[in-house]
Amino acid sequence: MVETGKVAHGNSQLVPTTYSVQGDGSVRQYGQASVDHRQTWTDSFDLIYRRKDASE
Repeated sequence: MVETGKVAHGNSQLVPTTYSVQGDGSVRQYGQASVDHRQTWTDSFDLIYRRKDASE
């Protein structure tokens, strides 16, 4: 799944976010940001979500 949104921190940023299921069942959320209308991109975040163990 891919989302695209704008974030305002003084300057408007385009922030596409990709969610992908990994081989172990975890989900990766990866986002980049562009402040110059898609001319250049920088990594914004790279997160991994895992199910909580039932014993926790």
